[in-house]
Amino acid sequence: MKKINKILENISTDEMPDINISSISCDDREIQKLCGFFALEGASYNPLEKIEPIIKKQPAVIIWDKKNTQSAVAKVICQKNKMPFIEIDNLSKNLSKIASRFYDNPSSKLIVIGITGTDGKTSITNLLSKIIGEKQTGTIGTLGFSSDDGFISTGSTTPDAFLTQKILDKFIKQNKKYAILEVTSHAIAQHRTEAIAFNQVLLSNLGSDHLDFHKTIDEYHTIKLNWLKKVGAGRQIYNYDDLKCKENWLQDIKKNPKLKAYSVIKLDGWDNVVSLDEDVIYKHDGIILKYANEKINIHLFGEFNASNIMAAVAICLALKIEFMDKLSKLIPIIGRMQMVCPNIFVDFAHTEQALKLAILSLKQHFNQKILLVFGCGGDRDKTKRAKMGQVAEKFADFAIITDDNPRYESPQDIVSQIKAKIKNMDNFKIIHNRTNAIKTAIDYVKKNNMILLVAGKGAESMQDYGTYQIEFNDITLIKRLCQLK
Repeated sequence: MKKINKILENISTDEMPDINISSISCDDREIQKLCGFFALEGASYNPLEKIEPIIKKQPAVIIWDKKNTQSAVAKVICQKNKMPFIEIDNLSKNLSKIASRFYDNPSSKLIVIGITGTDGKTSITNLLSKIIGEKQTGTIGTLGFSSDDGFISTGSTTPDAFLTQKILDKFIKQNKKYAILEVTSHAIAQHRTEAIAFNQVLLSNLGSDHLDFHKTIDEYHTIKLNWLKKVGAGRQIYNYDDLKCKENWLQDIKKNPKLKAYSVIKLDGWDNVVSLDEDVIYKHDGIILKYANEKINIHLFGEFNASNIMAAVAICLALKIEFMDKLSKLIPIIGRMQMVCPNIFVDFAHTEQALKLAILSLKQHFNQKILLVFGCGGDRDKTKRAKMGQVAEKFADFAIITDDNPRYESPQDIVSQIKAKIKNMDNFKIIHNRTNAIKTAIDYVKKNNMILLVAGKGAESMQDYGTYQIEFNDITLIKRLCQLK
């Protein structure tokens, strides 16, 4: 049991009731007796509009923002039903602090690592977990949060503030020593990680994504950089090979000469850049890295995975974690440049820069032509669609445009936007049904000795059509189709 007035101390200046709560939630479907329910107003839903059904669930107290548009009506209804309520300023900004207090500041009892960037967050997070050891490491990210039974989905890469703190508390109860979090720009903007004490943070790259939310690329970049510098406070690590990251690292080392970066390029004269001794060697079964005078064979593909490994190495060095004997044992993250069958790869690439890197990476390993299967998600950043079409035309030899997760958008409209700047459609096919698209692609590459890259969904287990979802997994489908051949 926790006292609500203690949890909200110095957050609310109003007189607060002395009420015990046994749980906290901002999801009205999870309300139970003795729950402290936080009615957070969103863009499309305000719990206070359904205050009476919430009261019937008998929470211990209802808390909302003073500026909630339904505040006046909710007060009257709560008073009529003798339901305790509290109004506070800046509820969304304070949720992380509130949750941290309820769970006794779990991040202070862990070594917490934050990974942000447009691409690479999931791979770096999971490679680092493998290096440190999964028994003592908990992860939160796109795949869900790690548990003894595998990954449990949270619905978003960085969960809401309450769930994030609850998971960190769970890690402590599981005797974890480390927690690695993928931190998205949405999470930063919505203060989901505000009260987490990070020991080390890393920026993998700065590309273009989520412009449906941030509106401009400058806003998107600025929010990540400001978070990195504020939270890192000298403990941030940059990707030297990414132009925007490098610019900011060069600015920051003027104030902090010991600030670290990492690179896959051999760099002389930069003691604080973790870099390779020689260029990456690309083979049909992976890469060879030379680091610390040792040649290491790793069964991962592409320069971007070499970069992800160096990111993990940089963090290990910063936190004094042993890593050298673990590198050769690393295996692909599920759905991240994963060879599912011979010459057939699945990757999560869903931005133009990630798609370009994925195609070019395969060309570094193989001489065959590349067939690309890809699409774009609905109700997401529309500005990248035509750019992804251009990437497919320029770097792939052939391409099939298919449905990704259309959500509430017309699949035909999405494909039209992908095609908008493609100059010549001769090497393209449009097959909306993703199963048929992948089947057609497998048949074609087997007949023509080509490499197949199926991009966009990675390890996702559902395909979202807005009003309904279907079970769908690229990897499972490809394995089944390959067995039939």
